Amino acid sequence: MRDNRPDRASDPAAEGPANGAVFVAGTPALVLGVGLLMMAIERETPLFWRNSGGYPVWLRMFVLYAFYPALLGYTGYLTWVALLAVKAVRRGGLSTGLMVLLIGLWFLHTAIMLVVLANNLVNLMDGRPVHWHSEMGDQ
Repeated sequence: MRDNRPDRASDPAAEGPANGAVFVAGTPALVLGVGLLMMAIERETPLFWRNSGGYPVWLRMFVLYAFYPALLGYTGYLTWVALLAVKAVRRGGLSTGLMVLLIGLWFLHTAIMLVVLANNLVNLMDGRPVHWHSEMGDQ
């Protein structure tokens, strides 16, 4: 007797919606992460905080007030994407590309945290406040 059911290995839907959810959720996480990394680097650049740098005031204020709430939201979002990946693994596997994307996202998060941590440690060692930025306010 012939089995008419498709083989799970050849069925694209066999991967389940969790793999697609990881991809759909992981792509915005990549864009957000790159934006946060750029904000973190600019935050630690002294020229960014001066009018002579050519950066608009609205951008400086946005980076000043939105960076840490955005970083907290990104961390939560990335955790949610990781939980989707765990769900996909439990359902039968996560594609290699999505696993690489997820690992890359966590490396990107680590890079953001290291940029912020390095600047704060330098400030503490030089006897300045933790979130001090050179020439901020001397406009």
